[in-house]
Amino acid sequence: METSRLAFEKQCSIFEIERKCRFSNTSLYINPSVTSDDIIENTCGFSFESTLFKFQGLGCRTNRSLNFFAINSNQYPNFLINLGYSSKLIRQNANVALIIDPQAESHYIMSQPLSKHNLENFIINYTENSLTRFRRSHRKSKLCPPGRVCLEEISTDEFEEVVLDPLQDAIVFYRKNGCVFCEVGARFFLKLSLMFSLPTSSFLENADLRAIRFVTINAEENDLPWQFTVDKYPSIVFYPAYRKSESRVYPHNLELNEANLLNFTLSQLSVKNRVTWFIHFCQETACLQEAQRQIDAQIITIDRQIRSVRNRLLWSDGDRTSMEDLRNWVKERYFFKELGFSVRKTVVDMLRRKKRDGFPNGIRLTAAE
Repeated sequence: METSRLAFEKQCSIFEIERKCRFSNTSLYINPSVTSDDIIENTCGFSFESTLFKFQGLGCRTNRSLNFFAINSNQYPNFLINLGYSSKLIRQNANVALIIDPQAESHYIMSQPLSKHNLENFIINYTENSLTRFRRSHRKSKLCPPGRVCLEEISTDEFEEVVLDPLQDAIVFYRKNGCVFCEVGARFFLKLSLMFSLPTSSFLENADLRAIRFVTINAEENDLPWQFTVDKYPSIVFYPAYRKSESRVYPHNLELNEANLLNFTLSQLSVKNRVTWFIHFCQETACLQEAQRQIDAQIITIDRQIRSVRNRLLWSDGDRTSMEDLRNWVKERYFFKELGFSVRKTVVDMLRRKKRDGFPNGIRLTAAE
């Protein structure tokens, strides 16, 4: 976008009393000729003492430079809109000061009314790294047209509440406008969300299966904290429950398709949820038998943990933490025992049904001649 660059007024005279200001293309230097605080207070109507001493010679004390440009917000409103200053805010207050730091990939907006005192404080806070980075947040309508399946789209303001909920697994699809691969990847992501939203099998109704939150965010219109920002699009990041710091990114060197995305999602779940969802997607006897082997292996691991906790309790005087760990492991063992029993029963029913369908009239044994 071509913007109008107007020269900053050289008659900046901050306190309007025989003060000359030399404007540089890189820094703002102040050459004070009056040092009396009483004259400053009488002229300005309030004390500039703390701000004055910090602002004088700021270009010499800091290693940062500022270029000053004036832009007509009525003629170039899209410049402010792209920086997150909405058209509604422009109508309310078109006079706004911003600092854009390309090196830090950040920009800051002064929230106070535009005045000399506020502008000085704004610049001082920037040089002292005390400003908070302004993050854009574009909220869209949550309504989904009838007869269509939609993905939940979130904004910056909703990211912490939805994705960082410690009790819920969340998987985020990062996209941006004009990205062709994002449109293709969104189809697989939508199909995967439908797979995990289908009703569970009858023997999983009491399994306390934890749902997975599938959301998408337009990274071009929403600025996130640096630790949640991606550098490639599309990107898919899984944020596990109780372990948000252990988030995983879908490998960019792996082909994005339905099977790979399903395997990636299952691999990031906890053992309990992974086995349960694995059984949910099983439709063949061999798949359920593999799930049974995983359940048996997990029961062996739990039994080892239970023995370890019991041995620790023998040498402790009723350690509450160990007692709580023991109760949790016993609950886990009971869950997998019941789940294994349901899987075995389902496998037997499937084998009987297959046998009955294969031999509707039974097996007839004939004697060899």
